Amino acid sequence: MWHPLSFLEPVTLGWMLLMLGIASLLLFMRLGALGRRLKTGLAPLGIVSLEMSLSSNESRRIIDSWDKQAREDARQHLCLDYWFIPVYSTALAIVGLFSAGWFADRGMDNLSWLAMLLAWGQWAAAMFDFSQNSTMLRILQMHPDIPERLTRLTGLCARLKFLLIVGAVVCCFFGLVTRVT
Repeated sequence: MWHPLSFLEPVTLGWMLLMLGIASLLLFMRLGALGRRLKTGLAPLGIVSLEMSLSSNESRRIIDSWDKQAREDARQHLCLDYWFIPVYSTALAIVGLFSAGWFADRGMDNLSWLAMLLAWGQWAAAMFDFSQNSTMLRILQMHPDIPERLTRLTGLCARLKFLLIVGAVVCCFFGLVTRVT
């Protein structure tokens, strides 16, 4: 299976991964700082609690548990996340390419194909994340009159995004294990 990054040399991909990894870490740290006020009894996972909400009542209760500054932090978090999305998704796509190669080198063609599919899937995860952020910003803007369809769309996008990301991480871990053994 072909991937848009496949034409790059492994050393170039390695350098890209390093740079994207550093950028991901810095952005993740900033997002974490913005997310501190968002952790409440009703939102133990902070903004992720709102992402995973599937009802307008639950979303309303989560947002109500945040003070004015926390709501502004949530908006800033979502806006900064727009920069984080292409960084982490491309880094995970590169990891998927490396995993596909490691599996192919060991004759594990089905796993190689799956790793390549998950490499593509990271950009699908990015699209779900962009959609999720857009609906969450709308939810924050419309609060307290949050349409049920927005919360369901947000929750669905979040679940699909996390499924693809976790799949890529597990695949990479398994690829690393097969590479060193």
